[in-house]
Amino acid sequence: MQGKALREWRHGNDWTLDQAAKILGTTQTTVYRWESGRHRIPQGINILVMLLTDDKINIRKVQSFLFKRLDE
Repeated sequence: MQGKALREWRHGNDWTLDQAAKILGTTQTTVYRWESGRHRIPQGINILVMLLTDDKINIRKVQSFLFKRLDE
């Protein structure tokens, strides 16, 4: 995956850099660097993006996992 494709994926989900970073488990600076081509996108991120593409159920599962209360 190239940076342009990652940016298109993020925009297709109407996510800010911060929102995409939270879903991908990184920082918004890192997402920006991937999108701009300054850094290569890791294979694990490619796989995660592929799993989350056009699959709202998987996106909701990831969001609920990331944002659930720790005492649950």
